[in-house]
Amino acid sequence: MSGVTGGTGLSEPFVHLLCGLSGVGKTTYARRLAARLPAVWFGLDAWMLRLYPYRYDTSEYAERAEVCRELIWETALQVLHTGSDVVLDWNQWSRARRAHRHARAAEAGFAAWVHHLRVPVETAVARATARAARASPRRMCSTRLPCGILRRSSSRRPLMKGYQ
Repeated sequence: MSGVTGGTGLSEPFVHLLCGLSGVGKTTYARRLAARLPAVWFGLDAWMLRLYPYRYDTSEYAERAEVCRELIWETALQVLHTGSDVVLDWNQWSRARRAHRHARAAEAGFAAWVHHLRVPVETAVARATARAARASPRRMCSTRLPCGILRRSSSRRPLMKGYQ
């Protein structure tokens, strides 16, 4: 499901946003979603790992991450203008972040779709713990924990089985 079909029969591209704390499977979901739609996946962690040596829990990371998000957004806009969906794989946990990204998409003439992901606390703890154990000095990791079950923020049907 890529965009919505209008009177022209053409599909309008969407900006797909992810919401959920560490350990819920945002990147796994984002990659699968991008493959299924199809869409172009933009993973902040992947970009940050290649561009900067900072861990997630440093002050330098936050400063650089904002610069990187803007670079990703500029690139994503080019992709959207070709008619393809984009998946922005970084956390849109707060209402303010979601509102900001929705507004940026709307200003550019595109709709945004928020995918809320949640898993049981035990699952998130296990995933975050395993990821931290595998982490190299260059790998960013966080141990914040999510809760609940996966759900969508709209009445539309889920895009993928297993994520509903």
